[in-house]
Amino acid sequence: MEYAIAAVIAYFLGAVPFSWFLGRVFTGVDIRTVGSGNPGATNLFRVNKPLGVIGLLLDVGKGFFPTLLLPVFFDNYYLTFIAAALAIAGHMYTVFLGFRGGKGVATAVGAMLAVNWVIAAAAFGVFLAVMALFRYISLGSICAACSIYVLSVLIPYLQSGDLNYPLIVFCWLLPRR
Repeated sequence: MEYAIAAVIAYFLGAVPFSWFLGRVFTGVDIRTVGSGNPGATNLFRVNKPLGVIGLLLDVGKGFFPTLLLPVFFDNYYLTFIAAALAIAGHMYTVFLGFRGGKGVATAVGAMLAVNWVIAAAAFGVFLAVMALFRYISLGSICAACSIYVLSVLIPYLQSGDLNYPLIVFCWLLPRR
């Protein structure tokens, strides 16, 4: 029962379309009708930079907090991965916008910060390096997402000398679109 409760909570927290809401309320713009047509923070940033930063922080938070808190509340380590996956899925397939959400990158960053902040920091380093070289957020995001495959094996092994199989499976199954 705790798995179902955690899954529902994580999904609905992840499904809150903060960037769309901020754009609609503070600028009167439905961000799905401009730029990339995506209801996420990057597209909101194109419309209004300060709101885009707020949207980004909220999207990161909706991945971070359920992933960090639900496993503690239910005292179940495996809920870490369920909460993370459902928060990301909630962002990508939000019930509030007809199951058409954002790409899930910021929410995945928040979830990964809660799962293993060292992997998140290393992937962010990849993102920054690629962005600095090529000046494309999307390319940096793709390269960071792909680096998670290697980092999910390498970093826990370097940290403890062991492989963390639930972490590896989670990282390798992270949605990427």
